[in-house]
Amino acid sequence: RKGFVRVFLVGKNFKAVDNTVGAVIFDTTAELYEYLKGNPLKNASLLIKGSRGLKLEQVMEVLN
Repeated sequence: RKGFVRVFLVGKNFKAVDNTVGAVIFDTTAELYEYLKGNPLKNASLLIKGSRGLKLEQVMEVLN
């Protein structure tokens, strides 16, 4: 987690990974969307990386 304030991961497979970085793990993009809606990021840089199947671009709506 070096250099990152928070780490968000999306996908059921991440639950099986050793979470030594203290990431917040969501099963679906919809869960991340709802989380960000209720916990907006302020003055933050954000890297979104994932497969097209996860449709992570949907979270952009809540970030604007």
